[in-house]
Amino acid sequence: MKLVIIRSSSIGDVVLATAAIQYALDWSLRHNQPVELHWIGRAPALELIRLYCPGVACHDITGMEKSRGRGISNLPAEIDACVDLQGNLRSRRLAAHIRRWHGATISRPDKKYAMRTILVVSARLFGRAFERTFGRGGLGLMCQKTLGKFSPPVPQYQLAALAMAKALGEKSGTAIQIKPTLKAPEPDARLDRNMTWLAIAPGASYPAKKAPAQVFEQVLGRCVGKLPPDIQIGIVLLGDQRERTDCDELERRLSAQQWDGPVLNLAGSTTLTETVAVLAGCRAILSNDSSLAHIAESLGKSAFMLFGPTTEAFGFAPHLPQSRAFSASLGCRPCSKHGKTPCRYKDHACFRTIDTRSAGDALAEVFA
Repeated sequence: MKLVIIRSSSIGDVVLATAAIQYALDWSLRHNQPVELHWIGRAPALELIRLYCPGVACHDITGMEKSRGRGISNLPAEIDACVDLQGNLRSRRLAAHIRRWHGATISRPDKKYAMRTILVVSARLFGRAFERTFGRGGLGLMCQKTLGKFSPPVPQYQLAALAMAKALGEKSGTAIQIKPTLKAPEPDARLDRNMTWLAIAPGASYPAKKAPAQVFEQVLGRCVGKLPPDIQIGIVLLGDQRERTDCDELERRLSAQQWDGPVLNLAGSTTLTETVAVLAGCRAILSNDSSLAHIAESLGKSAFMLFGPTTEAFGFAPHLPQSRAFSASLGCRPCSKHGKTPCRYKDHACFRTIDTRSAGDALAEVFA
């Protein structure tokens, strides 16, 4: 069985999409039939698949969809199925080309784009409508709850597994049990193995998705207050060069707090491979709605995610038993599909009204 997977979006989305790989491998074992997997994407996500999903052939998507009148040379001449997990115009053109010249059937996940659009539009229309009567966005919340009954949220990794099940001609039962998994590397040597570490990623792909440093500080303060005095936690701050400022700000706040454990600020100084190795040495991660939380969970680490302008209903909430998502009950969210849009009310209430006490309590349970 020869399968092609197309996924060229963000690292976080790609990590969730590895559930499709896990499903194909599970299918191979159950049916005692070898599977040849090809992944089409782009760096740096392609690097992650190449390193941590051994046995999957990786191909750069650049230029592939421009092939005209012939097959793609570095793919098998005959392909049984193409799973298009991206679903945008570019990936659809490429999938159509693979179908025509390599004989593949096409399978795509139902990403519930209509539901996402309706949620955003209702938040825009009713975010502050009748505020005096219903509270902050109360009418918007009513719309969201009603929509949730008709179209319950489905995790993105399940959608990827379901698309693979469809490609392999199976029913959805087994796909529900599949979780995204990366082969864990050796923990980074910079982490003292005698210390229990918490990773914190205060950055995000867009400024509006970043919780203020004060929110992280409050969660950590509550967490430490709930722990026995003999338990010490080391903190490692992660992010790319663009997020160095966010990590520096949080480091200053922790220093002013006289944080008992070590604080290691690695923002902007680690490659993607090194970041994965750092997460492998941590017990949990505290982050915004960002890719590092999904990487941590794929390594078996608990994730505690703060959702602001985006919503768990889009399918990006954490899934491990001890992981948790925290957000505010406001009808003005989600204000955009991916968190690109700045807060139109200029108060960032979606982050500032998160119950940091509950978040700190949940985080403490992992370290207690």
